Amino acid sequence: MFNNNNSNSEDGASLIGEGLNIEGDLNCKGSIEVAGIMNGNIIASGLKVLETGSIIGGVKAGRFEVFGFIEGEIYADDIVVGKTATIKGVISYLTYFLNHHFLSNLKLLF
Repeated sequence: MFNNNNSNSEDGASLIGEGLNIEGDLNCKGSIEVAGIMNGNIIASGLKVLETGSIIGGVKAGRFEVFGFIEGEIYADDIVVGKTATIKGVISYLTYFLNHHFLSNLKLLF
């Protein structure tokens, strides 16, 4: 009845789709893709915020990719910031890639 074998998200990641608003915290052993709105903290091994996605809250992830909006503290081993990203907050990371078009008011902690 509830078969998840036909997921459209990358690598079997859980998807917060466009039009979906979530209030509260998420803790996931796998990966999450955000195309909707998330108000709360997320802990995941991988997290990708798509262009239509928005997170207001903290993030802790092994790999974090952002192409949408995030406001909050970010802790990630690896971070990729796309040219469509908007970040308001503090980023703590081990390695990063910033698209050359990226502009934001952020503080990078080493």
